[in-house]
Amino acid sequence: MKPPCLGTGWRGLRYKDVEVERSDSEAPKVGLHGTDSALASTWGNCQWQLSLSHDGDYCRPTAIALCSPHSTTSVPPESETQI
Repeated sequence: MKPPCLGTGWRGLRYKDVEVERSDSEAPKVGLHGTDSALASTWGNCQWQLSLSHDGDYCRPTAIALCSPHSTTSVPPESETQI
């Protein structure tokens, strides 16, 4: 199943299992729970981009998941490049 960020809508997901949370640094982050968390783990390694807009009492989050498939081979630590 493709994630909703690829245009499949909410099929297979529960909107109550997605939330905006506060990270340890107090920056907002995407929180997935229950079925949504299990499903997202099948997408591979994901980096989430989150944008928040607000007006008065209303807030609108927009999230984009950038995912790469799970690797079936391990990379030795000495070959990793740090940026």
